[in-house]
Amino acid sequence: MKRAGEVGGTSPPAVTASAMVSAVDVTRTFGHGDTAVPALRGVSFAIPRGQLTALSGRSGSGKTTLLNIIGGL
Repeated sequence: MKRAGEVGGTSPPAVTASAMVSAVDVTRTFGHGDTAVPALRGVSFAIPRGQLTALSGRSGSGKTTLLNIIGGL
């Protein structure tokens, strides 16, 4: 089973009324052209209501970028 925020190999989670937070195929690129740096590439997840969830990953993996995007919704 994949953890929240992990990508690849599975179809996006179904967005349901019971999901407190969900995102499908989120991408974010900083810069453009030859200097473009992808921060997020196709991140999909659903967090059910009442589930405690942690976001973890190595430095520079896009955790803060993802949280800023979710917070801006």
